[in-house]
Amino acid sequence: ATAAFPPPAEGVLVTDHRLPGPDPLRVRVYRPREAAPLPLPCLVWIHGGGLVLGTPETDDARVSRYVLEAGCAVVSVDYRLAPEHPFPVPAEDCYRALRWTAEQAGALGVDAERIAVGGISAGGGLAAAT
Repeated sequence: ATAAFPPPAEGVLVTDHRLPGPDPLRVRVYRPREAAPLPLPCLVWIHGGGLVLGTPETDDARVSRYVLEAGCAVVSVDYRLAPEHPFPVPAEDCYRALRWTAEQAGALGVDAERIAVGGISAGGGLAAAT
């Protein structure tokens, strides 16, 4: 059975995107529903889980609070997990998501000059590696 996590906060629009390329990679994009001055600053977020657990949905509630409180967009990375995908695959996935975010900044309504990378637990280590 899949663990239930708190849903995104009201007022946050959530969309999933599949990045082009030979290896599957999904990112989950969060933005304020209410009109905000564009372009938005953006946080590329990397979930925790010891590199073996977790998905962007794990942090839906957390990152949607960031969206509302900071008035930003968040791109959360569904990086491939160990042991099937050992280092450096998760770090490469996170870097790929960062590059995609910068390349798609205009389409996403984010400011390519104001993109930060962060994460929690193992995601913090991957953020540092990214």
